[in-house]
Amino acid sequence: MALCAFCMNTAKLTGEHVNSDWMNKILRGPWTRFFNSSEGASAEHPSAKLNWKAKVVCEKCNGGWMSDIESKHASPVMGPLIEGEEIDIPITQTDAQSIAIFAFKTALVVDALREDEDRFFSQSVRTDFMNSLSIPSSVNMWFCAYLTRERRADTLAVYYKGHSRFKGFFDLYVCTFGVGCFAFQVLAVNGFAIGPLFPDRRFDYLSVPLWPNIPAGFVWPPRRNLQIVAVDTYERFVQYHKRWEASYSLL
Repeated sequence: MALCAFCMNTAKLTGEHVNSDWMNKILRGPWTRFFNSSEGASAEHPSAKLNWKAKVVCEKCNGGWMSDIESKHASPVMGPLIEGEEIDIPITQTDAQSIAIFAFKTALVVDALREDEDRFFSQSVRTDFMNSLSIPSSVNMWFCAYLTRERRADTLAVYYKGHSRFKGFFDLYVCTFGVGCFAFQVLAVNGFAIGPLFPDRRFDYLSVPLWPNIPAGFVWPPRRNLQIVAVDTYERFVQYHKRWEASYSLL
């Protein structure tokens, strides 16, 4: 028995899918899944289906409000984007909010894999999200097209801790998720930053703002994507994930 990372009830923890099971119905394997922790440990897991689960939630949360996120928000909007066969799909602000809810849930679940004292998000943030699906104002998100030569489902998480002489004291958490033809990135800030934070500008051409606001009239897919001829697509994905690293270290 352990504490659920969201409702804080003592219960037997169940595995919350990081790569949701409904994604298996959209794209058939075999899959090459890759996860990279903030400590640098990484592993590839070729498998017939996506089955990575994080044991950080209780059965009530997993089968209740989290299941509702999958069925009411994520699957209806993200399914066609992951499959990548449809074009000219309008993404409204309501659609963007549904994607953002799933993206933030993913970021929270991955962060909850850390020990309690090392988690980036406070318990109050997780509880507020559980109760009202509220996303803190300190969180921004982007999304992009992700076209690989193989079936990949990649979830990368990294933490930048410390302070900046010119920008104040703050910590960053970046969670980047790619599956099929679709990827999103979550950036969260803790602490006090003076002025805006700027990422590696090389990726501005493909990264579309998702949250808190999507560009009016946006239509999927974007004109540019992570399919780079000269560089392996996954390596480009890793570079995209690390695009806040240079900004943080040079501030």
